[in-house]
Amino acid sequence: MKENRKILILVTQGIVGGTSTFLLELTQSLIDAGEDITLAYGSGEYIKERSTELNLKNIHLKWMGRTVNPLKGLMSFLEVRAVLKREKYSVIHLNSSNALIAGIAAKTIIRGPRVVFTVHGLSFLDKNADVSNLLKWAYGLGMRFLLLFVDRIVFVSNENYTRAKQKGIVKNGHVIRNGLKDPTFLSREEARKELSLGNGFIIGSIGRLVSQKNYEFLISQAENFPNAEVIIIGEGKERGKLEKLIKGNVSLLGEIQNASRYLKAFDVFVLPSRYEGFSISLLEALFAGIPVLVSDVGGAQEILSDTNQIFPFNNAEAFNSKCRRIIESEDYRESLGLSNYESSRKFSIEKAAEEYIKVYRT
Repeated sequence: MKENRKILILVTQGIVGGTSTFLLELTQSLIDAGEDITLAYGSGEYIKERSTELNLKNIHLKWMGRTVNPLKGLMSFLEVRAVLKREKYSVIHLNSSNALIAGIAAKTIIRGPRVVFTVHGLSFLDKNADVSNLLKWAYGLGMRFLLLFVDRIVFVSNENYTRAKQKGIVKNGHVIRNGLKDPTFLSREEARKELSLGNGFIIGSIGRLVSQKNYEFLISQAENFPNAEVIIIGEGKERGKLEKLIKGNVSLLGEIQNASRYLKAFDVFVLPSRYEGFSISLLEALFAGIPVLVSDVGGAQEILSDTNQIFPFNNAEAFNSKCRRIIESEDYRESLGLSNYESSRKFSIEKAAEEYIKVYRT
């Protein structure tokens, strides 16, 4: 007999991004598998809009957000606790460190829900994170405390899981790699027309303009490829800083809804991140069947079959050499694109949903 579960999936921000994309698809896949799912989110409109379009049950949490303000933290705690008491969820699935306050709220309720937490990336704990060692230490200490209120911990890559164990953050956990439903793409010609791009070589990326994505590296290398155009789709707090670095053949196109539809406009997709868990934008590029170049962080080596597309973090010589080879050989580009598309077949949203259902049940 099937266990009757009500599950609340919760994320700090409902903004455009890989985590939101994945959680929307996971929610739909879990519902298709017969689960009763509600998706809760804090600041941002993207999840709200997409949930409405997809007819998914959703809750906007007014006080949930990225903050170190203790008053807002208290209000978020009380808000989540009220939701959990009212709806009687059997599982609450958290998807960001700020959302861990909901785990504490759950444990204050008699016969409260089981708490599952997915670590989508180690952020401040990563060696490449652009923060002080003191802040890394404080963040790690806080994580260890908050994880005391979690029943099951999930990592999206073996690399993140192994490093978390080495740092003493966790002793045990599960690894469930992200997945996607086959995305829909515009053709190369349609995508370039809608983005007002020409017929030249396009080096492209999709991501938030934040320190994590390390776009200053990509912009700094653009001058080495004067016959190519570098475009970045996304928005964020580092726009002003990045604009000051641009010298010529780089364009920041801003936030575009369903940006992955335009991936086939790119001749190569570049992700020079400081740290990642399991990048959704990289996975989308694989589904699009285009070459990629990514820094050697997070789960990159677990995603790509052809590791020649990985370069050491911030290593300009390696990046330029690999990018030049892709530019100069159409046959090589086609070979990489085919290899990447074949790799994408391993990462279905249905497989990820099956693995999460097992975790919810244990």
